[in-house]
Amino acid sequence: MAVAGWDRRTAPFDGKLDRFGWPLAVGAVFLLQTLLILHHQPFVDEWQALQIAVQSPDLGSLLANLRYEGHPPLWYLLLRAMSDAVGPHRALAATSLGLALTTQCLVLFRSPFPRWLRLLIALSEPILFEYGTVSRSYALGVMLTFWAMWAWNTRKHVWLPLMLLPAVDFLFGVISVAILLVRFSERRAWWPGVAAWAAVGLLAAWTVIPAHDFIPVYKEALSPLQNWVLLLLQLSIVAVPLQWSAQGPAWNSVPPYGAFLVLWIAFVWLCWDQTRGRRIDRVAVLGFFLVLLAFYAFYELGNRHLMLLGVLLIALQWRRSLQGEGFRRPFAVWLAIGAACGLATAAVGLTMPFDTADRAARKIHDLGLEDKHWVSASAQHAQGISAVSGILFQGVGQECVSDFIRWNFPRTVDDASSLAAWSEEEARRHGRFYLVSEVAVPSAAPAVELADIAPGFDGKEYFIYEVAPGRPEDQRKLPRCVPGMRPFPPR
Repeated sequence: MAVAGWDRRTAPFDGKLDRFGWPLAVGAVFLLQTLLILHHQPFVDEWQALQIAVQSPDLGSLLANLRYEGHPPLWYLLLRAMSDAVGPHRALAATSLGLALTTQCLVLFRSPFPRWLRLLIALSEPILFEYGTVSRSYALGVMLTFWAMWAWNTRKHVWLPLMLLPAVDFLFGVISVAILLVRFSERRAWWPGVAAWAAVGLLAAWTVIPAHDFIPVYKEALSPLQNWVLLLLQLSIVAVPLQWSAQGPAWNSVPPYGAFLVLWIAFVWLCWDQTRGRRIDRVAVLGFFLVLLAFYAFYELGNRHLMLLGVLLIALQWRRSLQGEGFRRPFAVWLAIGAACGLATAAVGLTMPFDTADRAARKIHDLGLEDKHWVSASAQHAQGISAVSGILFQGVGQECVSDFIRWNFPRTVDDASSLAAWSEEEARRHGRFYLVSEVAVPSAAPAVELADIAPGFDGKEYFIYEVAPGRPEDQRKLPRCVPGMRPFPPR
């Protein structure tokens, strides 16, 4: 089942790519990646990171804000620097372009695979879209992971990306541990590098110690057993990275097809087959999976988190290929499926918006309501609207307004009926206000729908209401929920 070596006798497509298509294929990948990023509309998590990076007046404030996020500072520092260079509203796209195109260069020009396999990796859904187009810290982590693989045979250079991985995200810290295990198995530890990696890891761990008043963003409704069942479904997404729902394309969803109840078995078998005869690789993959399993005992993760298993598999094969070892054919089939799904996702990404907060902001502007008292339910739902327009939103159950969210308050409204009851009581006490909601308010509620902005690929719908239109307007000037921050300039 293994394909040995990388010359043209074992990679017949490479000869054709040499003569006819390689420059065109590489150019097409770069063009597609660039178009996807430029067409991408950020969603709330992307805005949250950028707003914290831009609005924190100094490094101390930035680190204090991260106590409510659970993420180390490297991504935020990068966004802050990029915002200073190109402006806040260009920073996400510029950062994504730099990281994604670097990742594509590492895959297409520096990986030890045959050219046709490099193209499959470059076009796979996680590399092309999840960690290339969506502007989050995963793009930085994947780039650093592949950078470490490219520098594997160096004595010192490899330790720079390895050292930085724990400062990106906890899961990339775990990936760095897996890579270190492999490095140690080859007796290639460079102790100053190990010390630097440990120091950065400890610093990253210190920066994510929760604040004393931190409250988790979502209430957990699922039991550990239910979460583990969800884990198996999402492993099916890693096998076939097609994010779909009964209504059509839906990011972070599992397709409602019976095959996705069992495709996780195919991915588990793939991991077992790909690490056959490679004990340390098997330990690395199993260890990363067990960490994910431990997470699922407490709360669910997204598809993007599980897809990091695939990134680790590619990284481990990269190292094996540098040593002249072959990859197994199921590995190539899996990458071909991923590339097909990547092209399908690219078609979605170029024909529909990822998020529609900017359309909601334009609608509010067209209605002439930007200077009114606005409420967001949930508190984070209107964050993109705030970033684009400068409108500050009151969160349900809060007596303050915000643009970015500090998670130090409980989520008190979880469904449409409780939102309607809260809105009615809020209007009775303070007067008419305007509401952006992620759920439709029942028709019996004292609210008039002004607009319904259809969701994009991320599935976030924006319902805009005037609540208690017969009452005087709410004239309160509430304080900011996070005082002392710099304003985020509206677009």
